[in-house]
Amino acid sequence: MLSAGRPKSGAPANFRYLVTLLLFLLWFVLWKTTLGLGLVDDGYIFLRYARNWANGLGPVFNPGERVEGFSSPLWTALLTPGELLFQGSGGFGIALGVVSASLMLTLFVREISLETRSSMAGLVFGLVLACSPGIAFWACSGMDMSLFSAWVFAVLLGTCRDQQRARASKLTSVLLALLCLTRMEGLLLFGLVAFVHLLRRHAVGWLALPLATTLAGLAARRAYFGDWLPNTFYAKAAGNTWLNLSNGLAYTARAALVHSPVLVLVLILSWLHLRSRTEKQQTSLLPFFLFVPGWIIYVAGVGGDHFRLHRFWLPIIPCLAYLAVVLAARWCRSRQLPLRLMVVTAVALLASFAVATVREGPAGLSEVRGAQRWYELGVWLRTHLPPKTVVGSIPIGGIGYGSGLPILDLVGLTNREIGVDGNVAPEAAAGHRRYNSDHVLRQKPGCIFINFGGPRLDECPMYKSYNAALEDLLARDATHDVYRVDVYECGPGRYAHFLMRRDLRPLPGLRESSR
Repeated sequence: MLSAGRPKSGAPANFRYLVTLLLFLLWFVLWKTTLGLGLVDDGYIFLRYARNWANGLGPVFNPGERVEGFSSPLWTALLTPGELLFQGSGGFGIALGVVSASLMLTLFVREISLETRSSMAGLVFGLVLACSPGIAFWACSGMDMSLFSAWVFAVLLGTCRDQQRARASKLTSVLLALLCLTRMEGLLLFGLVAFVHLLRRHAVGWLALPLATTLAGLAARRAYFGDWLPNTFYAKAAGNTWLNLSNGLAYTARAALVHSPVLVLVLILSWLHLRSRTEKQQTSLLPFFLFVPGWIIYVAGVGGDHFRLHRFWLPIIPCLAYLAVVLAARWCRSRQLPLRLMVVTAVALLASFAVATVREGPAGLSEVRGAQRWYELGVWLRTHLPPKTVVGSIPIGGIGYGSGLPILDLVGLTNREIGVDGNVAPEAAAGHRRYNSDHVLRQKPGCIFINFGGPRLDECPMYKSYNAALEDLLARDATHDVYRVDVYECGPGRYAHFLMRRDLRPLPGLRESSR
């Protein structure tokens, strides 16, 4: 029965959770080494901002250009001391993500152990949740989503506790402030927490802390970058409302299909819970019941994402797992049932993770390999191009971090003229719709990376969803007046295609040129 083996409090329990944390850290190391997980290209963008900040240039992608091309101020700030101490490794970003995910899973184990009154059940379901390919992939990606998801889960748990105290607590408010500094979407959680407490007429004095923190962050952004919103918002939300909504609904449908086993189970258990409990019992999980559908609606509204393994669904994966286990445990306990429903819950979670692995895993790993190739290309460019040569590119993270050269971002994440005022290609993927060929031709970067391909000029694949900016640029006669197309062997059997400005000498490794 679920009542057996209630976890003991105090030092033994703390030691057990420390061991659990170490277990999850080793678990993610195993994931990384066996599957080859690592930084994605946007992870390198964070690292370049952090490196410039550590070198005294400020949080900028290109020295002297104050454009906020990152999505998380707190994550960038946390990476900065790592770049100061371990510059060029990229491992510090992976370590931060792994620690964030491990702490979240340890908190999950603790809460499930308390709910089921079984430390073994907590550990088992923690390991089941750790099998999520999305959690492992984004923990090792160098991006901020693992930290954001950990804050979200902690804030929701804290808000559930605060309902029992009839007030917003200091700890939850501090976590909420950190959440708002991590990503702009933290404001949604602030609104949810405030709504829950005001609905029940609780004391909300401590919520002034995250509110003041958010306002201070907005003022700092406006003072330094000259805008109230990050430049990434304009670049990624390009297009009209219907375009973003249609893309977002398609993204949500794909993610919901992958996670359908646990979604269906949570819906059934939620209906049983709300049907058979008192009002107080029904509202004990209110923050989770509000957040999951609210976050799904938000993701659909902003247009989803182009990354594999459903990055924007990461915050709700632990929430869905928590709801499934807690609701199943309460149903079993109230009906004096054996653990069969808990087994069904574990199977539903594992089924969702298995589907995600099969459908999204190979494409996710290809993104990691692509980012590594772009980083190696950046190192090659640093070796062969004249210093301070401007490089134009769509993938800017690995190339920018590896080369250290000035970068012209063709889709505008780190360029205000393109990201805010550029044209929009409706057919392109989210984050790749902006382009401004006139601006690029006025800037005249020394070279523009097209893509990896074969050793001949006509052997260069163009992926329409991601290369609208390049397609428009290549279609212009003015482009070919200023540039020639070169193919270089930048590594053994690896060929990179470039638009090279005609006044620049050919680089070593030239295989073919349009002259």
